[in-house]
Amino acid sequence: VNPVWIAINMLLRARGLRLGASATTAQLNLAETFFDVQAALDAAAICNQQVTALVGAGSETQFKFRGTLQEEKPLRDWLQEVLMNCLGYYTFSFGKLKIGVRVNSSTVEAFTIGNIVFNSLQLAPLKPSFDHLTANFADQDYKFVNNSVTVYDIDRATLLGGAAGPLFLKSNVNLSGTCTKSQAARIISIRLREELGGTSIAEWKAARQLVFRTTVLALNTEPGMVCSMTHPDMPGGAGEFRVSSWKLNKDYSIDLQGRTTTDSMYDLVAGPKPADVVATPVPDENLQD
Repeated sequence: VNPVWIAINMLLRARGLRLGASATTAQLNLAETFFDVQAALDAAAICNQQVTALVGAGSETQFKFRGTLQEEKPLRDWLQEVLMNCLGYYTFSFGKLKIGVRVNSSTVEAFTIGNIVFNSLQLAPLKPSFDHLTANFADQDYKFVNNSVTVYDIDRATLLGGAAGPLFLKSNVNLSGTCTKSQAARIISIRLREELGGTSIAEWKAARQLVFRTTVLALNTEPGMVCSMTHPDMPGGAGEFRVSSWKLNKDYSIDLQGRTTTDSMYDLVAGPKPADVVATPVPDENLQD
């Protein structure tokens, strides 16, 4: 089953709606008030794409959920656990649940010194918590017996521990709805690249955590969105980042936090990769008597 529709169904059941083939128009219209329909359709289409299998030959559906929901958990925990099987994320936009999938680093909003608060940009280097990631899942090739797939970056481990004794920072993730080694490998490969900040030493050195303040010009941004920052303090003068936190202050300024992203992170997944939004030139300062 498509993991996006699993998440939507869980939301509707939490709201007391149990819709089936006999659902009325009024019930369907009510259901659409709880989630962003177009965003859900776009995310589901990404999951349904046919891609080349990473393990074995042939092609497969990019992301699918095949499992049983047995434990009793808060809705937010189940949403996160289900969407983990498709590199998904969720946020709330105008009171509606909005689902997205991390398949590109295409920027949809551009920030410069002309549209952020003066001297508000703060940069910090990334501190990855792991460089060795193991995914646990029920493998359909072995009648759904527990299996695991491991992905690690030897170059990163060598940087930490030296060539004689690479230092691996290990972590585990449980994929409750993944049933193939190929899908598990695809998910944790992208997750590892996001954690490290890229796929090469040059990208790791340029990876940053961003915190800055802007104005109501950023009302169209939201968590999960990829933006660009053109600023003299950025490595190379510019970079792309994914918004991880959005806060509206009492003075109508907006605080944004994010982690830098690169196009190479998402080479293993298929999905729309639109052209980046180009930053507008910084307006000239007009001095008047």
